[in-house]
Amino acid sequence: MGRGLKQGDPLTPSLFLIFAEGLTLLMSMTLDMNLFKGLHLGGEGSSISLLQFADDTLIIGEATMQNLWCLKAILRCFELVSGMKINFHKSCVVGIHSRADFTNLATTFLHCKVGQLQFKHLGLPLGANPRKLSTWKLMLDGLQKRLSFWKHKCLSIEGRVTLINSVLNVMPIHFLSFFKAPNPVIKEIVAIQRDFLWRGVKDGSKIPWVKWETVCKSKVEGGLGIKDVKLFNWALLGKWVWRCMLSPSMLWAKVLHDRYGHIESFSNFSLLCLGPVVSGGR
Repeated sequence: MGRGLKQGDPLTPSLFLIFAEGLTLLMSMTLDMNLFKGLHLGGEGSSISLLQFADDTLIIGEATMQNLWCLKAILRCFELVSGMKINFHKSCVVGIHSRADFTNLATTFLHCKVGQLQFKHLGLPLGANPRKLSTWKLMLDGLQKRLSFWKHKCLSIEGRVTLINSVLNVMPIHFLSFFKAPNPVIKEIVAIQRDFLWRGVKDGSKIPWVKWETVCKSKVEGGLGIKDVKLFNWALLGKWVWRCMLSPSMLWAKVLHDRYGHIESFSNFSLLCLGPVVSGGR
């Protein structure tokens, strides 16, 4: 602000990323000096200590007082170097397999809150079981909420198909890209799309005269071109398998290799799972 840069300036995100890179360098220096101990994954000795996406930051380390002192020093140095202040009231400490008294000590030491393992990060519930319906409730409620905004509007069948493809099929992509949706969730998403397609935005009932499998076919095959949610989920998850095979040196790929084994051992199984998606042309 002292140099004339105002809020909303397109240069602001780039400058923020440059400053945030300083926190990565500080963390790397402490790791090289063995002052901070991150999470070791085994295998080739991979270690995770800092995960950043824009202003969302996760610092992962062992539950020791040395790590707490080092973390506080790193954050203080980052404030002095960058001129930015860290909002500790919005930050929290999450203890995983650690004592409750140490977690309370860490929150008092860092002046932040106590967090639970299941928390929301980048729109995903971390620590949640994707096989439970409660994990998908947030996404399903978002679909119902979006439908409530379309009430009292006259939409043709073509308009409903467009809204399904551009909105109702796009909103679950983030969840479907990381979690395999259980069958009850797939049925709930399909029910929302089917009811909106045949009933519209007004209350009332209307009989669906065409099977949903036919509706999901391409227009050339006599359908309406609406994506099949289950096949779409398989395709999104299959892209991670493909990326892991093409870029095994990525950090997330190393995490999967160290935790579950090398991806080549699962390549045949992955190709079999992707068979119906590829053969269906979706």
